[in-house]
Amino acid sequence: MANLLVLAFVVILVGGAAFLVATVVQGVPISWLQGQLKVLSVAQSRFTISVSPEVPGTRGEMITVNVNDAQTLQPVEGASVSVSKDGAHLVDLTTDLSGRTQFEYPGETTIVVVSKSPDYASEMKVLPRVPDAWLQAVTNGLVVATISGVVSGVLVAWITRRTGLHV
Repeated sequence: MANLLVLAFVVILVGGAAFLVATVVQGVPISWLQGQLKVLSVAQSRFTISVSPEVPGTRGEMITVNVNDAQTLQPVEGASVSVSKDGAHLVDLTTDLSGRTQFEYPGETTIVVVSKSPDYASEMKVLPRVPDAWLQAVTNGLVVATISGVVSGVLVAWITRRTGLHV
């Protein structure tokens, strides 16, 4: 019995640490977590939140937030959508008749909190920051891959013609 309690404690400890590390790595300040996380009531309904695109590529890109009831899958009109980045509040929005709202991606890790009291428990969605250097690295990689493919193709054709080999 004691071993089971120790195992349960370790599982809870590791799970909590993993959550803390995962959120901090994504840029969520610990001070924000302490102030924002609340125990959610089991009696309240839940949202499903979808954000498009899930990983924005450029600052200023329009982000669409869709809020639906988790059980009925119907759009939730009038839900409050609070957007913040790096712990600083940016804007408060409200979902329309189709359960949708939009905002401009600020280019950093962005926190979207959706609530509608008293019917629904608050839900949070995190949009990760995609550094401009990463986007540039992908573009550079595609250019290098294309150039190396063309050059190797030309070399193989040239060698084949010079030597009379058939590849």
